Amino acid sequence: MTTFPTILDYYASPNQREAEAAVLHFQPKGQKHRLVLDGSIYFPGGGGQLHDVGEIIGENGGRLRVERVQFDNGSIVHEGLLEAGSFEHLEPVRIRLDWNRRYQGMRLHTAGHLLHDAFLTLRPTGLVPRKAEHNRDPYVEYHGSLDARDQKPLEESIDALVWADLPVVMREATFDELVAGCRFLPTNLPKNKPLRTVRIGNGELVPCGGVHVARTGEIGRVVVTAIHQTADQTGSRVHYQIVDR
Repeated sequence: MTTFPTILDYYASPNQREAEAAVLHFQPKGQKHRLVLDGSIYFPGGGGQLHDVGEIIGENGGRLRVERVQFDNGSIVHEGLLEAGSFEHLEPVRIRLDWNRRYQGMRLHTAGHLLHDAFLTLRPTGLVPRKAEHNRDPYVEYHGSLDARDQKPLEESIDALVWADLPVVMREATFDELVAGCRFLPTNLPKNKPLRTVRIGNGELVPCGGVHVARTGEIGRVVVTAIHQTADQTGSRVHYQIVDR
């Protein structure tokens, strides 16, 4: 598809639930339609965090039920069911997020990073992360073997960080800045997206293209539900969930 650069408003305003934008491109795709705007608060997913869903309503009566969002060569592509009308080039539209889904995803994602920071206070060395999911079955996976006896002290350490209500700072970074500032650098960093980092309080600087809450106090209580070895016996997964206090 032709590139239609989109301003990534979800980074500048992660708590924005509604926004206005203008249509750059609109086309059918099978039974669905694809819509590209000049700016978007829809997060396209990544780093273990789910993409946003919601609706986009045009000035002339078009209504797109957004079911999938992806980053494509600088464009945020909103794909879904066209429920009414159509969209014209440069037509003003109103964007609405499913905020409950977005906010839950932000809390889960920040909780996963906080879990990692807490683990590093218990095991400052020898703990190397290799993957994570922050959605329906959230977990952080590490190389090597972890002990289930770490579950309670890990929860207590996370709880202290939540109650401290630490700031969560996201920013864009160059590859050289990542190399210089991050202890753990993934080998699969995206080459077609802006590189970004997140830091919680004075914790580790970590590469992350996700969207987070502003402070750890927003997360709620983090419950470590299981620690077990992976099926190939080469790593360990720490499963967690969040609950409201």
